[in-house]
Amino acid sequence: MAFDFDNPYEISVFTTLHPDGEVAHSVGEPTRTRLLSELPILAGAAPYTTLLLADGIELHHQPASTDVDNPIATTLAARYGYEGFTLRGAVYITGDSGESDTATGMELDPFDALYRALHEAADTAGIRLYRKIRPEDTVTVAYDDYVPGDVFWFLGTSHRVLRFEDMDPQSVTAQENPGARVMICDDEFKITALPGSIFPERADRAPAGFWQRTGHQLLPASR
Repeated sequence: MAFDFDNPYEISVFTTLHPDGEVAHSVGEPTRTRLLSELPILAGAAPYTTLLLADGIELHHQPASTDVDNPIATTLAARYGYEGFTLRGAVYITGDSGESDTATGMELDPFDALYRALHEAADTAGIRLYRKIRPEDTVTVAYDDYVPGDVFWFLGTSHRVLRFEDMDPQSVTAQENPGARVMICDDEFKITALPGSIFPERADRAPAGFWQRTGHQLLPASR
């Protein structure tokens, strides 16, 4: 996801959480708003209901939804004091609405708190959160995601991973980073692979190990 805002630390985020664990974060300019009554996921036989989770975090849901239960949303609401609620269908999470029909997005700090709370609620509910990602989006890949045969991209050039070798235990890098390895490719390209190291990559260049580790889904290329 590319950002070209004047200040990348001033953003707004709207989050949609589906019953099966799919989560979508819409990130944009801090001045964005949403007219809640026009959102399809909040339409239904009754007016949508808003739960104030914390300052700058509101959860909106359709109380008359006939969709399946949303265990993560229910667990999330309980963490913020709404025990006994059973939320159904997709829910929409925003910043402040001021008890009006127009909501702003979450600012960075509230979104960071929500992000952590979502993952904790998912762990409690025993459901894995996942995102549907476009091929051109940026994801965070780890060296540990790669296995021999995978294609590794570096500065716009592709290399095919041949093997990993442990670093000389006497080297400074190995002593400072236990478990450090060297990724060796079939064209003799080499790069140090530190344990736990991550880096940004285009989604359509991420190896299979990334998708297995995260559970995210790669969308087909747009036509």
